[in-house]
Amino acid sequence: MEEPDTVNFLSTGLFECFGELEHKVWIMHGVPIYCLHIEMFERKNALLTTWSMAKECDHAVCWSKQSAEYWRTLVPNVEYVERGVDLDFWKPEGDKFERRFHPQVTMLEIGRIIKLPFTYLFALKYARERKSMRNLRANVGCIDVKFQLLWFSILTKLDLEPYVQDFIIGVHPEPWKYFRSSDMVVSPVQGGLMSRVAVEALACGSPVIMLEGCKEKKATVKCMDDPLSMADAMEKVWGMMENNPEGTRKKARRLAEKHYDVKDTAHKFLKIAEKLV
Repeated sequence: MEEPDTVNFLSTGLFECFGELEHKVWIMHGVPIYCLHIEMFERKNALLTTWSMAKECDHAVCWSKQSAEYWRTLVPNVEYVERGVDLDFWKPEGDKFERRFHPQVTMLEIGRIIKLPFTYLFALKYARERKSMRNLRANVGCIDVKFQLLWFSILTKLDLEPYVQDFIIGVHPEPWKYFRSSDMVVSPVQGGLMSRVAVEALACGSPVIMLEGCKEKKATVKCMDDPLSMADAMEKVWGMMENNPEGTRKKARRLAEKHYDVKDTAHKFLKIAEKLV
């Protein structure tokens, strides 16, 4: 049996192709500024690899208009496609964690600088000083195990350790249980990106706070990249949940249905593919 066509990633950051594999569309997952950050500080070729591979293809696809604007200066045929999720899988109905304390704030992406974990932790500190948020409990996910002690030490210095209900190490196998039980999910991302976690949370009926700046990205509430603004956003969402929890969750789900359906994503990819046939 002949070996299938493959693409091998080399340590130089370039791609070497074997067989008859022909590049057509490259999905540029990385946000440009974050790719640069990885290239500078982690000694990985994220920026050069993305650029090199995109130039090999007829078309490249980005998950945000802002990223597309950066990449188009290097690669002409870059298109923006909104990232969607499977709305039949990510849904409000199903198992969830039972919570006794509210408001319950979740961020499952701490440890990735692009997702503003430092701002989030200080925002929790400010939020707890608000009268309506005195009972706040936080769920914190540290995906990169290498940095768990660093983030835990910051939590301790901010006197937030007693209010962290769950400190999750690595990728949680059942994140939907957090999305369904939390009063809000905080998922701000630099570079105009709507995170996959934010979209999944909306689909599960959780209100989502994301970063201000891109009008095409729809969320429950947006905030600036500073602790007070994020704390204000948390307080605003909690007010919505106190006054009308069922209605607020239904609105979150409708945002996912209208803007983040994977079927729409697939349809846009097919439109791009039709140009290349």
